[in-house]
Amino acid sequence: NLYDTQGRPRSSAGAIGAMQVTEAAGEDVGILGADELYKPSQNILAGVRYLAKMYRQFGDSWPLALSAYYGGPTALEDHLGPGGTVRSPRPETEEYVKEVLELLQTPLLQRRQVNGQ
Repeated sequence: NLYDTQGRPRSSAGAIGAMQVTEAAGEDVGILGADELYKPSQNILAGVRYLAKMYRQFGDSWPLALSAYYGGPTALEDHLGPGGTVRSPRPETEEYVKEVLELLQTPLLQRRQVNGQ
């Protein structure tokens, strides 16, 4: 983990909080500055707004929206082929999208049992 000038944790990409929102993504959806993104409620709001924006921007496609959320919309656009197919996503982005989509298909009770809760 990296830290900002006040010792608060950030990812190596500069993402903040539970939703791993960058300052640029937060600003894009009206949550301005790192101080706001370190507030859990603002972080979740920014993450949800940004994911919804990516969903609309990429044709109501969850795989594309998740890919854009994780790796950035520009990186996704660089990998889009005809008809919105992804030519060669980064392996870590592809794995993230696969894991999230699998979690969305798994009933909550089963997830709790898998996680030992």
